[in-house]
Amino acid sequence: MLTRAPFAVLDVTLRDGGYLNDWAFSADAMHAVVTALEAAGADGAEVGYIDDTPGLPLGAACPPDLLAQLRDAAPHLWLAAMLRPSVADPAAILASRSAYLDLIRIPTHANATGPSRAVAEHVRGAGLLCSINLTNVSAYPVELLAAATAEFARHDLMDVLYLADSRGALRPGEAAPLVRALRRVWDGPIGFHAHDNLGWALAHTVEALGAGCVLADGSLNGLGLGGGNTVTQDLLPLDAASADRLREVGTRVLHPLSDSQRRPYVLSAHKNISQDWIAPLVQAYPATLCALLETLPRRSYRSQDEVEAAFQTAAVPS
Repeated sequence: MLTRAPFAVLDVTLRDGGYLNDWAFSADAMHAVVTALEAAGADGAEVGYIDDTPGLPLGAACPPDLLAQLRDAAPHLWLAAMLRPSVADPAAILASRSAYLDLIRIPTHANATGPSRAVAEHVRGAGLLCSINLTNVSAYPVELLAAATAEFARHDLMDVLYLADSRGALRPGEAAPLVRALRRVWDGPIGFHAHDNLGWALAHTVEALGAGCVLADGSLNGLGLGGGNTVTQDLLPLDAASADRLREVGTRVLHPLSDSQRRPYVLSAHKNISQDWIAPLVQAYPATLCALLETLPRRSYRSQDEVEAAFQTAAVPS
């Protein structure tokens, strides 16, 4: 179900794009996205996060009644959702939504796999397909990524392995060796999730597919966290009318960052810094952040505190 020749396309507009509007999509907007994707021949849509914490916007909770509506609206599209390992009661969340979803994706740090393993067991118990999404792959040595992959494979806790260039920091030629290394310890489907901070998302995706990936993520118009994603329209064989329809729906539900808003995310990718830290860093250093980022060396920063410590020794141009 999750793969087709030569590869399957999973659109992440409603999940990764949610970073641009705090997942405050209307039900009508979510309906428009999934129906347009089904009509265009996409394979799947990641509709957001699933969570029962009170007060969350629709895309950050994906309550069961919403998922039922989306399932009815796009019956031939497989629906995915992201489940954070930190949720309080994954069993209850999954039990209330399992009838409407096909794939659960678990964001996973290669150096801290325990929480994801526990949630993956609940996903298995709910009878759903499980994807382990190794995030921030540019921050870890390939040996650690391979060890984490082997651990999930050994315990039979995943149906899909995803490599996520969450920082948009991979450089040309770096995606394929990662895929080949993990293929040596996992013989199931591998997917690739790119970010376009440096303008290489599509190239990285093509490279990963050439190395053996069979799933590729994209978002409408490339709209997603910070630097955005691979453009879904570039991954599908579309006629002009279908491409225009997807472009219109994407424009209607989300607005891109301005050049000035995007600039820190471009710099963060050059330095291999997590995009998740940029919003709080913008608040902390509103006038000087870009200048500070430009002074930093590229390395595998592991925390926002480490970045700020590096700022203390940075020589900021006057």
